[in-house]
Amino acid sequence: MGRSYFFSEPGLYVAGAAALGLAGGWVFHHVWRALLPRARSREFWTSVPVSARGMLMSEETSDLLRHYRDLIAAVFRYTGRNTLAVLAAALPIVASALLLAAVDPSSRLASRIEVRPAVTVAQGARSIVTGRQDPERVVIDRSMLRGSSLRLAGHTLDSAALAHKQALCTSTVSCSLLEMMLFRTHSIDAPTRTRLPAAVVVRPLLLDANPLWPWFNDIDFSFLVALTAGGVAAAWWGRRKESRS
Repeated sequence: MGRSYFFSEPGLYVAGAAALGLAGGWVFHHVWRALLPRARSREFWTSVPVSARGMLMSEETSDLLRHYRDLIAAVFRYTGRNTLAVLAAALPIVASALLLAAVDPSSRLASRIEVRPAVTVAQGARSIVTGRQDPERVVIDRSMLRGSSLRLAGHTLDSAALAHKQALCTSTVSCSLLEMMLFRTHSIDAPTRTRLPAAVVVRPLLLDANPLWPWFNDIDFSFLVALTAGGVAAAWWGRRKESRS
């Protein structure tokens, strides 16, 4: 991945995703902390051992039950508030991820399609395979698919569908996970499942330099890394400000 990569059109999308991720991580931390301040977290974690100690030292059943109720109420209040804070803070991140998926240039710029694993490509389709071909993956020239389709694991995908990332999955769990990664999913029929892995991935071959390909392309990967970095930086900055005050 040379210097020209970062100045190409795909590289600019990767840089934009990184900037969006940094901002998203920073915003997430500050929204979360605004709704669940450190003082409230400290208050909860201080009250837990007090209630637990009170339960252990209670001689009367009524005292035991009172400490138990206090502990359960504190746990429910804290977890409820924390859950709402996380959901509210995650909204900008979800919006950013959907935006990046919408502007992803892969379907427009990629000239080839990758299928993993290669065993799912029907033998009759091997004539359109170009470039690398091994048990791990096959690469197909998109120009060979114009006006035609590709049959994979019992499903037929036309050239329009193959312009977007697709996943064929063998279970509800794997389909749900892939849908969370914004794949268009197709359930594999039961008779075919025993001969296939948990998922078959088909996507335009572009922005594939990261270690999590084909589940994430470089735009997704840079967004996730920058999101983590933004959150960590915001947490560090918040603690630094708190220690100074």
